[in-house]
Amino acid sequence: MAGGRDLLTFKKVITITELINGKTITTHKIIEDGQEVKEVEEDGQLKSVIINGREYLNSYFLMVGNKIFHR
Repeated sequence: MAGGRDLLTFKKVITITELINGKTITTHKIIEDGQEVKEVEEDGQLKSVIINGREYLNSYFLMVGNKIFHR
């Protein structure tokens, strides 16, 4: 690019599913554009969302692309 810089982006997704005490625990770790999102599901129900180290379990949030909106 003349006068600018080349932007390289990547998205890394790690999914781990474990059976703990009869419950299926699935953890999704998503790293994209310097942001880390970790989602934990228990038997298919979302239990925890952590974005860049901050938990949003009881907060309303919306993630569109790499932008996070919350109240």
